[in-house]
Amino acid sequence: MTKKTVFDFNSYKAYLKAFFEQPGNPVGIRSRFAQAIESQSSFISQVLTGKAELSLDQAYRASQFLEHTTDEADYFLILVQLHRSTGANYKKFLEDKIQKMRQERVRLKNRVNTNREISTEARAQYYSSWIYTAIHIAASLKDMNSARDIADYLGLKLEVVHEALHFLESEGLVHVEAGTVKMGQTHIHLPSDSVLVRTHHANWRARAIQSLEKSLQKDLHYSVVYSLSRKDAEIIKRKIADLIQENLKVVAPSEEEVLFANVIDFFEVSKD
Repeated sequence: MTKKTVFDFNSYKAYLKAFFEQPGNPVGIRSRFAQAIESQSSFISQVLTGKAELSLDQAYRASQFLEHTTDEADYFLILVQLHRSTGANYKKFLEDKIQKMRQERVRLKNRVNTNREISTEARAQYYSSWIYTAIHIAASLKDMNSARDIADYLGLKLEVVHEALHFLESEGLVHVEAGTVKMGQTHIHLPSDSVLVRTHHANWRARAIQSLEKSLQKDLHYSVVYSLSRKDAEIIKRKIADLIQENLKVVAPSEEEVLFANVIDFFEVSKD
């Protein structure tokens, strides 16, 4: 049975009830939730039975506790506003907004795994930082099931990962459902003459320096400068190109367990 998300509910109370009743919850989950929204467990019981409402501040803190994505947080807060509203016109406004958000959710789902080109603006954002590429590919790892998993693995703040996932999902590159992150479209075409190629190379070389500073045995770093004939330089260049293709053949059928960056440079050290 597919795990339900906040988008499957018209009532935030019904959503919270389902959350608290789901199998596998740790002991004391309701107390932890109450503490997160700076309240008492008795108040949570009143909310769930319809005798009280969350304030918008409490709703925001609840959303953080539930580790909602940006879209999920927006939807959850609107559900709370709907319960708290008293005017018919405002209720209708919120109900229409909920309907539009659900339609947008369906549209995003339909974009996942479709073979299409992303916009120039989206491509520029994707290659503006190594973080987007890393999170995109990390979504394919078998043990990366949530934003927190990815944040812990990459050593990033959870809010940074949430923001990146929001962008990636809007472009069909990942899909986030009930807190579970799945990879969407796997390939983004970047023309060799694109100005973003230089940015992409620079991002991952900067990340390589971070890896170098950690001096981990699992990583491999090698730098050397040598003199040789132009003929032999071309031979080495061809061998490196062949190695890249051989690596891709190994990677293609390989099980997604870890994330490695392969950064290769071979250039003439001259002013031209």
